[in-house]
Amino acid sequence: MPMWHKDHLRKVANMFREYADRIEAVANSNEMRAVDQTTAAQQLLLSLNSDLQRMTPTDPRERGEERGGYNHGFGRGYLNTNGFDELLARDDMND
Repeated sequence: MPMWHKDHLRKVANMFREYADRIEAVANSNEMRAVDQTTAAQQLLLSLNSDLQRMTPTDPRERGEERGGYNHGFGRGYLNTNGFDELLARDDMND
């Protein structure tokens, strides 16, 4: 799931709440067998994953392109820095 923009935080929280309610409704259903309940819950999780992948704003960087290096100042080791300049140049990234 993307987490590079501040708007993603609230969107992800809302999506998790929505799907948690839907899964709970499936668990409380008296009309489904247990095996159908578990299958329905798995399908809801797959749907959640799909919704999270389509969440906006999307990352403007091209997939598969990598530009990186070792940045020991942050103690993270190797970092993929491709597209950082483009992301920081966007107006909606200013807080």
